[in-house]
Amino acid sequence: MFSPGFAKVCFVALCCVLYCSTHLSAQTQMPDVGRVAKEETPTYAGSIKGKLIDASGQPLGYATVTLLRPDSSVAGGDLSKDDGTFNIANVGAGSYMLRIESIGAKPFFQNVSLAANDATVNVGTIKLKASETTLKTANVVGEKASMELKVDKKVFNVEKNITSTGGSATDVLQNVPSVSVDGDGNVSLRGKSGVTILIDGKPATMLGSDVSSALASMPAASIESVEVITNPGAKYDAQGTGGIINIITKKDGRLGINGIGSLGAGTRDKYNGNAGINLRKGKWTTFVNGSFRLNNTFHNVYTDRTDKIPDAQGNTRSYHTYEHVPRSFNGSFNSLGITFDPNKNNSISITENVHLMQFGFNDSSEYNIYANPNQEGNPLLHQFRQSSFKVRPLSLSTSFDYKHKFKKKDEELNV
Repeated sequence: MFSPGFAKVCFVALCCVLYCSTHLSAQTQMPDVGRVAKEETPTYAGSIKGKLIDASGQPLGYATVTLLRPDSSVAGGDLSKDDGTFNIANVGAGSYMLRIESIGAKPFFQNVSLAANDATVNVGTIKLKASETTLKTANVVGEKASMELKVDKKVFNVEKNITSTGGSATDVLQNVPSVSVDGDGNVSLRGKSGVTILIDGKPATMLGSDVSSALASMPAASIESVEVITNPGAKYDAQGTGGIINIITKKDGRLGINGIGSLGAGTRDKYNGNAGINLRKGKWTTFVNGSFRLNNTFHNVYTDRTDKIPDAQGNTRSYHTYEHVPRSFNGSFNSLGITFDPNKNNSISITENVHLMQFGFNDSSEYNIYANPNQEGNPLLHQFRQSSFKVRPLSLSTSFDYKHKFKKKDEELNV
């Protein structure tokens, strides 16, 4: 059916296909000698180590050691140990710049080269020079934290709180966290009433029965800190279910003779001031502190109203009321004391506190009824009322205190 020529052509084409297939398969299975050799060539990695000392020859720890390439890029780094040693690993062959920095020392630079056959390059002991910046005078000033957390209480140092400067003890308590004072001056702690108020750790008998008015008349300038005790210990009397607020008054205790004074004034008859003097000589210390506050407030109330329905005589009446309500919360708080310190572990002091308060009001009101809706002519009825209340309580408090400090820190006996 097929001619001899056609069969010959088919045989030659089949042989060509078989040859090409065999040749390509052989190329595919042949390994890439160059690529394998490149992958099997290991990457060189050496290290640079040394030791740092300061100007006095002592080991320098926690210094920053950085290895830089010629283009200033970072090739590696380490932080010196306590003994001053450092070690920068995995460093390739080449030339580098070693940069060393530490607080209080001048920066140090050194050229380092690592050859291909070097496993480790030791730069030896490097001595850093101290910084040349010298202060002629250094004053270290310590400030009390605004709040101190202690085992049994929180202490809020309000002496430098400008928000209560010139105010009263009530204003100070309003700025103490977890303490609330309502519009009537009642104090609550963490939402609970029945709070016990102490002055210098002792019952505040000087506040009298009207605690809210006494706090409003006590100048803030006489207060150093406020202690908030939510869970009173056994050292306190079992009274008051809402916790204890201890108001610490100022007692200057610096050396020599010193004094301080300030005055303040506000609009609508508001004045305040405080002064103190302290004398310390040898083992004896005497101090006198006094502060006063004059705070007068008032409000005027006008009320006008008219009947919508006439009365039996056909008159439409109108009414006018005027009320003048002044309030005064004045007071002074004074302390006189003497302290004897026989040694550094014992202290005896006697303090006399004098709290003079003055608070009250002198209200007046007028009430008029007119027979017309325009409040014209003479009123049908005119009433004038005046009521006044003023009290000047004087409270005296004498305290004798003994303090002994034991050798162990924070252990002391207070009587």
